[in-house]
Amino acid sequence: MAKEIKPGKPAQNKKLSTQGYLDIAAVKDNILVLKNGGLRAVLLASSLNFALKAPREQEDIILRYQAFLNSLAWPIQIVMQSRKLDLGDYITKMKNMADNQNNEKIREQTLHYSEFMEKLLSVANIMDKRFYIVVPYDPVSLKQRSFFDRLFNPVKQVTLTMTDQEFEEFKTQLTERISLVNSGLESLGIRSAQLNTKQLIELFYATYNPEEAVREKLVDIDALSSRFIHPDADKKETANG
Repeated sequence: MAKEIKPGKPAQNKKLSTQGYLDIAAVKDNILVLKNGGLRAVLLASSLNFALKAPREQEDIILRYQAFLNSLAWPIQIVMQSRKLDLGDYITKMKNMADNQNNEKIREQTLHYSEFMEKLLSVANIMDKRFYIVVPYDPVSLKQRSFFDRLFNPVKQVTLTMTDQEFEEFKTQLTERISLVNSGLESLGIRSAQLNTKQLIELFYATYNPEEAVREKLVDIDALSSRFIHPDADKKETANG
């Protein structure tokens, strides 16, 4: 059965929301579905301290990186993102450990440590760098928009029709590319993992709302599902009442 994804039409004479400028139509099964029908997977990659390597090791890494790029028949995008370090969950965990600690000295030291970390983060602007690899898959039938079309019509409405079978076929092709990228990064000593649906949403939320992302956390996706109420339930309650 074909599923139709229709981006909402922005109201006239009103400021467009961030969603109007994004090329993302949906997030499904840990994959970004673009408005033009393309699929994207995002991998989080570990860092590699190249400067601390010996000259011979550096040369070996460069050669392996060159071989990795030459093995790809399609482009990838490497993104580095800097954001303010958030240790809220870690500090909360330390405080909970202190509350459950029977040894008074250890409990006091744990509380002092958590308070010190809170003060340090409030005074110092500590940044955390993350590295992402975007793996694409564009179906052959995909119609690309021209540069001028994207420039003058950034929020052009597109109706995307994709069947479940087509999505699974495209997903299989994208999964093969992900495995190839993971293997290539592993040969360089870099660990990588694909972001799931929740992590993808949090990534874009923090990217376009950096200040709000620090103050307000996203609600768990599982918590957004509501309990299904059978139509006959109201009749039974009314009858019992």
